[in-house]
Amino acid sequence: MGVKPADMPQLHDESDGIDAEAIAASKPDLIIGLQSGMTRKDYDTLSKIAPTIAYQKVAWGDPWRSMIKTTAQAIGEPEKGAKLISSLEEQIKADAAKYPQIAGKTGAVMSFDASKLSSFSVYTTTDLRPQMLNDLGMKTPESVTKLSRSTQKFYKDVSSENADQFKDVDVIVTYGTPDLLAAMQKDPLLSKIPAVARGSVVVIDNNSLMANALDPSALSIQQTDGEYATLLGDAASKVK
Repeated sequence: MGVKPADMPQLHDESDGIDAEAIAASKPDLIIGLQSGMTRKDYDTLSKIAPTIAYQKVAWGDPWRSMIKTTAQAIGEPEKGAKLISSLEEQIKADAAKYPQIAGKTGAVMSFDASKLSSFSVYTTTDLRPQMLNDLGMKTPESVTKLSRSTQKFYKDVSSENADQFKDVDVIVTYGTPDLLAAMQKDPLLSKIPAVARGSVVVIDNNSLMANALDPSALSIQQTDGEYATLLGDAASKVK
């Protein structure tokens, strides 16, 4: 049957900050900001509109299980939340099992820009994206673990001059355009990363549905996990 446009929830672009007035106009019963970077000021403002739940530990870093559990408790449905988590875990396990070559490989999520390859970003272990690789059976490489200890942010920028420190990464996952991998392989610095040289790189269009696979949620896992596992399996197959 689908959802009628009139029944769709109103979306708010928070790239320039949280629009409290627009949120207030929608008259919410509950405001959930678990996957957000809301500040104390934002929280105080939103709390005057409706009961508000902010992220629990790190901005943009609440694990998907925690988000489901917290949300389920907030709406008085803890048992449904537990069942949903169990169902998603079973799906992830089944999807990963189709590609045994994934298991035990090291994986990292990074961000490259084909027009500016002098630096790139690495998502740290506090971020949901590398955590999802762990859920699918991949290990966190020591290079990423070490880098994560040096910052409290969910990512860290790295000069491409230091690209060779990620030689322990079997599979790289990144946002980008179709021409990105070729550009990386031609780059004298990035091509020193073995995963780049052999093509063990999963490039996902930032504007595609699959981009949601990197940043897991209850909805995105159901919709994209199977294809994500396929892409990871193809990349892992190139590791000898």
